[in-house]
Amino acid sequence: MDVLKNIVTSLEDLISAIEQNGPYKERQIEFTKSIEEAWKVYSQGKIDTKIAALPKVMYIYATEELPKEIEKGDLSKVIRDLKQFKNTMKHVIEPSYKQ
Repeated sequence: MDVLKNIVTSLEDLISAIEQNGPYKERQIEFTKSIEEAWKVYSQGKIDTKIAALPKVMYIYATEELPKEIEKGDLSKVIRDLKQFKNTMKHVIEPSYKQ
């Protein structure tokens, strides 16, 4: 299983579900699970990142903050946060598997 691809796929699915008023609560659960799986692999030292402190912050957002935001129903804020999450992953953290 490619945990890094799962993050991107589940993140894009979540954004799409919110934008299309689809099953976003289910997609949020899938996204959170993908982050938890990636965190396990990261904690085992198998994933490298450009900035070591950010993965923990992003993990906390995806597993604690995001579910609360979804429940509050402020979906425009959720969309902004998720797009920022995606950009931060892609352009700042740049996760990759250690060789």
